[in-house]
Amino acid sequence: MREFLSRAFSGWTLIPPDRTDFEEDLKIVAGAIDRQYGTSVLAAREGGDHFSPEAEVALSKINVEELLALADENRTPEIRTALERVIFRTIERSIQNSGNHEYYKLLMSEILKSGQEVCLISFNYDLLLDRALTDAARHARSTWSYAVPFLAGVEHFPSYRNSVDPTIFLLKLHGSLNWCQCSKCNSLRLWAYNTYDNISRKTWPNCKNCLGISTGFEPVLVAPTPVKHYPNAIDRAWNTAASCLQRTEKLTVIGYSFPAFDRESRTLFLKNFIIPNLFADPTPKLTIVDRDQSARNSIKSLFWPAVEKNVAEYSSFEDYCTALQQSRCG
Repeated sequence: MREFLSRAFSGWTLIPPDRTDFEEDLKIVAGAIDRQYGTSVLAAREGGDHFSPEAEVALSKINVEELLALADENRTPEIRTALERVIFRTIERSIQNSGNHEYYKLLMSEILKSGQEVCLISFNYDLLLDRALTDAARHARSTWSYAVPFLAGVEHFPSYRNSVDPTIFLLKLHGSLNWCQCSKCNSLRLWAYNTYDNISRKTWPNCKNCLGISTGFEPVLVAPTPVKHYPNAIDRAWNTAASCLQRTEKLTVIGYSFPAFDRESRTLFLKNFIIPNLFADPTPKLTIVDRDQSARNSIKSLFWPAVEKNVAEYSSFEDYCTALQQSRCG
């Protein structure tokens, strides 16, 4: 998320600018950023020139999650809709160009080989974990679940089974690129690996829950606001996350900084992991994976003294995955 907006607007920094298929949405978001932060992002698009150094720095500092929260709090549907499309389309483009696919596969493979029950709590919308887990579980004959009821239907995803007692939970507490919500009954539909523009199209198979002619489906994108707005169906995933945190003996935090404005997510860990373990003996183990030393220090401060003081730290996701493989082989 640190580089997200810079990536979203990266085409505008080229001469001539590299146009996307969501230019109008980018313009709306750029205008909202300029009004909120006093930048000149929109001028770069209209002038066909590079961003000013000030605008480039500003984009690297502005958190897209804060913009989502701002759109939610101000009830600005135009900005919210544009932000959704910019976020989803940028994620889709980034996934196609990502070089981390093999490490996600390695992570899932090592988790399954460990034979342990695992709960993966994610606040990301992308499908890198989903794809890697689907492939690894198929070969290992393991079961996994989103812990979310998809009453509107499961489309083109024959390998997914919402197991009652899965080996692995993948809990996507802020929604996912391949989830959408029926606008009539609010039930969720799961599609194997769908795209945002397909989710937003007008014609869909009927919702299997309300059995009527669907009035459309909407993406499920939960903003990290102090008070979240999410479908009731995701309640089960949040409750499952709480239960898993209460029972875990080892917590690994990968690339998540527990932002103060995301009060509900911080409360999840405070209530179900930190406070219950303040006087535990022994205390759980903590592993932190983040390239920023100050972020790692902040996370250690948040979790102490509820975890062992000998915290394992890694400065990259690749190093962590490689270490997992080496420790098993050793």
